[in-house]
Amino acid sequence: MEIQRALVITGIAIVSYLMIQAWQQDYANPTQPAPVEEVAQSAQGNGDGLDLPSPQADEVDNGIPSAQSERVEAPSSESTETTTRQQRIRVNTDVLRVEIDPQGGDIVRLALPEFPHHVDTPDQPFVLLEQDASRTYVAQSGLIGKNGTDSSAGRPLWSAAQQSYQLDEGTQELNVDLTLRQDNGAELVKRFTFERGSYLVRVSHIVRNQGNSEWSGALYGQIKRDG
Repeated sequence: MEIQRALVITGIAIVSYLMIQAWQQDYANPTQPAPVEEVAQSAQGNGDGLDLPSPQADEVDNGIPSAQSERVEAPSSESTETTTRQQRIRVNTDVLRVEIDPQGGDIVRLALPEFPHHVDTPDQPFVLLEQDASRTYVAQSGLIGKNGTDSSAGRPLWSAAQQSYQLDEGTQELNVDLTLRQDNGAELVKRFTFERGSYLVRVSHIVRNQGNSEWSGALYGQIKRDG
């Protein structure tokens, strides 16, 4: 009986020792994370493919090809100017409350009136996209390339026929057009299309080239956010 008890105690001691060793191996010396600089460099790759921006990057990926599959300059975030909220273009549909910044033509605020932020505040809609002093999370898009609107020099100031738009009752679709005339004679239209009952916002660019030379550019789109 004493021998069996000794064997049981010895077995428990061995198992406990092995468990302590395994715990120390897994938790006592955790693998140190790679420095941020190394992670950013590895994400950019070696130039064989597209350069992927880091999660905190403000600029557009400069690996986006143009119509001729050439590398183009991306717009610099430092040159981007944000207009005041009073200058934003407002669009209301049955399911969306949208604000568009004419500087660049980005959706800088999008709220969902059918989904309250909190059950105690039913009149305050949940805000999906916004840009203010505390948070930046916007849907950015534009044209880059030889004749693109966005470059390292800055982003364009679009014009709209009115400052507020409403999807009226009985209407199934609403187009909000931003216009821009370039020095080369081209007239550009950045169109936002909203549909009744839909949370999808379609963005399209119309190029009316009235100049004497060929127009060339490429579309880009991204979610721009802070850290």
